[in-house]
Amino acid sequence: MAPGTEHGVAGTASVDTGALTAAVRLQDEARSCRSRDATDFVSQSTEERAPVSLPPSFRSKAFAGGFFALCTLCSLACSSGSSTPSGTDPGSVSDSAAAPATFAEVYSTILQPTCSVCHTPGGIGSFQDFSSQSSAYTALVGVKASGPSCGSSGETRVVAGNASQSLLFQKVSEANPPCGAPMPLGGPPLSSAQTTLVEDWINAGALND
Repeated sequence: MAPGTEHGVAGTASVDTGALTAAVRLQDEARSCRSRDATDFVSQSTEERAPVSLPPSFRSKAFAGGFFALCTLCSLACSSGSSTPSGTDPGSVSDSAAAPATFAEVYSTILQPTCSVCHTPGGIGSFQDFSSQSSAYTALVGVKASGPSCGSSGETRVVAGNASQSLLFQKVSEANPPCGAPMPLGGPPLSSAQTTLVEDWINAGALND
């Protein structure tokens, strides 16, 4: 082989070996970069998926806020379930149910229009004076019965707090009272509402109201 030819082959082989080494190095570097990128991606994904740990004070406040909201909702539900029917005034219902019977009502609706015709000075029942509200109260509460039919009975006309032992109530509610005749004498009996009014007033203490 000619000298020039051998040098040319050796030079070519040297160039080819250098190029191959450089190519291998570039390939290794590329593989290393891809590996680092993959590792960084996995690490970043893991960090993104990691749960966030909240401070204990924040968790406590969040729990308290949720509990308070739940209590508020329960309170609203209970209050809406106990609401009064539409168009009904709660105050008027309770007031009418709790309104006590008064002597003024007993006198104006029963004693004055029904009984004072006889039980008045100069009347057949003048031993009781129902001509005014004050005189009627004085003649009734805690007073022993008098008159031709009941004077000797020992009955009390009105026993405060005890309608069943009060002669007034017995005479207007019973067909056969302990003494004398039922009242009103010679007239129609009182209505159930009227006798209940008398009973309630006596049982409430027979006040002069």
